[in-house]
Amino acid sequence: MLPNVNYRTLSSDFFDELTDLEYETQVCLRELTEAVKELFQKANMITIDEVMISHLSAYLGFMTVAGLGDKEAKILQDHLITLLIRESQDSYELFTQFPLTSKDNETRTNNLQKLRDIAPGSIVVQTIRLGRVMYDAMRELSYNRPFTYKKQTALFAPAMPFMFLLRNNTKQKLKELKKNGDETSVLYHINHIAVQIGWLIGYFRHLGGDKVSQHLDYATGTMKTYINCGEKFLKVPLKRIKAFSNDFTQN
Repeated sequence: MLPNVNYRTLSSDFFDELTDLEYETQVCLRELTEAVKELFQKANMITIDEVMISHLSAYLGFMTVAGLGDKEAKILQDHLITLLIRESQDSYELFTQFPLTSKDNETRTNNLQKLRDIAPGSIVVQTIRLGRVMYDAMRELSYNRPFTYKKQTALFAPAMPFMFLLRNNTKQKLKELKKNGDETSVLYHINHIAVQIGWLIGYFRHLGGDKVSQHLDYATGTMKTYINCGEKFLKVPLKRIKAFSNDFTQN
């Protein structure tokens, strides 16, 4: 966990609090995934899971700067990287030990129950749900892309529309979190975004049978970029970003 994060201090029934936080984080990242898919669709682009996860990592980096400030975000950067690495490895090892890729339905069911018994809270279920949304998004993009469209040269969604999306999502989420009147809620949200992304990385590594993958390199690299540049991005007038986004949509 990040410094000053202790789920047991949330309430007397910390398990319910943790489960609620895991669900809320999954919904947040699911909605972001759907929105990013729409950006790819408008650009007639396809993508892969490493890149989709990187867009979530961009949100992690941007939210850290917007929610905690540039100085605190840069202090937390190494802690976030450590958290991503540890959670992704734990996830990969557990999914590998109790695989959900077996063709036997009874084996899959038993393994899922074992995973839920071992892993904290509802993280296994939320990871599978989010993984399904992401997989379906990538498949939809692949099916809908015109065969005659020009060769794709970019990996990431168009910059200005994505920045507009991040600014809006971050602003709305921070407003929602601060309604609670709890100064720690932003930190806990950031912590659990990293936990969920880490688990998602391990899950996709498991599905792909990848002992070595680029998921972590993509995720940590993108997060660092948005932490280091987040303050500059926040200073760009929202109207200017929206204007660029509208030009992209119309074209």
